[in-house]
Amino acid sequence: MKTKFKGFSERLNKWVYGYLVEDCMIVNGIVEVNDQYISIESWETVVPSSVGQYIGVKDCYDVEIFEEDIVMVAFNTGKTTPCKVVYNSLHARFEYVVLEMPIFTYSVLEVEEVAVIGNTHSNKELLEGE
Repeated sequence: MKTKFKGFSERLNKWVYGYLVEDCMIVNGIVEVNDQYISIESWETVVPSSVGQYIGVKDCYDVEIFEEDIVMVAFNTGKTTPCKVVYNSLHARFEYVVLEMPIFTYSVLEVEEVAVIGNTHSNKELLEGE
């Protein structure tokens, strides 16, 4: 699986998806490559703090989930709770961090039903419980 990222372009006022160069540019499509140069189909500068990596999982509506997304997690008890998607470098895995109680985290593999409800860049109001 190739690593995919998203970032927010202020110039376009929308999210762009592709491959990350440095920490502030998303690129797509290689048009031509030779020993002297590489020609890229498109590139866009993005807000560095908005960049998130695709975690390799889709939600219950078939939406790709990215790092720094805010998701609603449903547990087998019937309870739902908002969580933030983060990368835990100690455990080398993506996790859902419960916004109301950040000491509680769940591996993305432990949760069966999840839905993206926003992200930390565009939906700061969802972080109020954090």
